[in-house]
Amino acid sequence: MEEEERPPIIAFVSIITSEEMPVVLAGCAPELESAKGQTEHLTHVHDFGQFLLPFVENICHSVSAVSANKGKLKIDGLISWIQENYHQDLSLEDMAAKIGCSPAHTSKLFKKEINYDIMTYLSSVRIHYAKELLRTTKMTLEEISAAVGFNHQQSFIRNF
Repeated sequence: MEEEERPPIIAFVSIITSEEMPVVLAGCAPELESAKGQTEHLTHVHDFGQFLLPFVENICHSVSAVSANKGKLKIDGLISWIQENYHQDLSLEDMAAKIGCSPAHTSKLFKKEINYDIMTYLSSVRIHYAKELLRTTKMTLEEISAAVGFNHQQSFIRNF
């Protein structure tokens, strides 16, 4: 009697409504590819169970790694955005909207990832660029304060 050909067993991890899904799936791709070849020789339920446990653990580790890096990725993107937009009138609400979080969560996440208060960071970026303008231009303090995003010259002087 001919042995019936079994279809390959394919495990699939999906996080529904998650913008990180492509990253999770990419991280799991080696496990998924490896599983195709490893399951073909399994003939007993016990053998499949022995294979499945470490396989699922690897998938869970990949998902966990993506989740752990999610905050850092958001903050890294926010830092780049701040570097490009420091000269605009930026509020905590604007920065929170940029990464899709509440203002309170954005502030907490920034502090956790960078160990720096977000508004203090914004001011330090503005001061850095102001120093550059002071060294390289003949602009007045009022012009420089406006150019780097301070609404009032007094705020600029206080932060400087």
